[in-house]
This record gives sequence, C-alpha cells and structure tokens, in this order.
Amino acid sequence: MKLIPSDRISAYGAALAMIVAISGCGTLGGSSVPAAPGDTPFVMIKTINRSSFVNVDFIIQTETTTAAGTTVGGGTLTDVRAAGGDEALVVPCPVDRIGLGNLDDPSSTGLRISFPGSADKTDLAWGQAPLVSGFSYNCGDTVVFLLVDDQNSAGGVLVTTGLIGGATEMGPFGGPDTFANLEAVLRAEGLLP
Repeated sequence: MKLIPSDRISAYGAALAMIVAISGCGTLGGSSVPAAPGDTPFVMIKTINRSSFVNVDFIIQTETTTAAGTTVGGGTLTDVRAAGGDEALVVPCPVDRIGLGNLDDPSSTGLRISFPGSADKTDLAWGQAPLVSGFSYNCGDTVVFLLVDDQNSAGGVLVTTGLIGGATEMGPFGGPDTFANLEAVLRAEGLLP
C-alpha cells in the first residue's frame, strides 16, 4: 500500500479538521455529518482541550508496519485553546499504534501546555503505553485524546482517551460525508490505492 507522507497527511488532516470544524462534525446527538471515518480507510485522531486554564500542543505519533518496513508519522496539533478547543488529524489505514510523544518512550514529551497569550510552554509526558490497532481502536474509528484539569497530575492537567466507533457512523448523512469526500480527493490525486 502506498502511504501518504506525514507532511502531506498533516496538510490533508488540517484541511479535513477545518471542514470538520466548519460543519460541526463530532457533535454527538444530532450531528448531520460523521464523527468517525466509518467505512472509509482512515482513523481520525481528535484532541479536545477541556482545561479551564491552559492551551495545549498535542504531539501525536503514529506507527505503521508493512512488509516494506516501519513508517512513523503523525503531527503536532498546536495551541488547542482552553475551555473546549478541538483539532483533529486524519491518517490512512493501516495504522498500528497511536500515542502522544515517542511511542517507545512513555516519559517523552507528549504535550506542551501554556497559558493563553504566553509564549512560554511547559513540556509534559503523556506517560501511557500507545494505543494499539485491533485492541484500542479499529480502522474507521475516531480516537479521542481529552485534556482535563487535574490538580493531582503534572502541570495540573490529565489526558484521558476515548473512542467513537466507526460502526456507529454509517450514512446517509444530512450534511456532507467529509471522510468520503477526503477519500475521493486522495484517490483522485493517486495518494490512495
């Protein structure tokens, strides 16, 4: 399978994230667009910042192993604003592991927090083992990283994970099927088989 280079994934992910934000994708309970890729060949990685006092950079790393070797990808979703900001990254399947920071080093920097308006950022480790395909998520799912206030954790914040199952996100939809549209664009550009 031809993989999309990580710099192009980030660009397409950013474009889809913008479409998602504009169209309200991911609003549970009545969304007219899909909140997960469903039957399209993607995994969406959605970050949500519910902290009341810090902005956050989520440093996402993905890994895919094929007969040709292991490919590391991902990207950094920067300055996700406090009090409900969210951003997303879309990666093509297969993707074997997903995490924040270096997948093989749970003590590596997985997020950076800052106070709104400040250029100073504090590096924090996610401190968790990576999520694994077939166990933590499947192709077509949306993996959610949720940052919340927690005064008992480093930096006063804690990242938990969640999942929106792709099986729950089958059309037809009242609005645009953003993931099907992304798939069509990537196939037309020769970036998906």
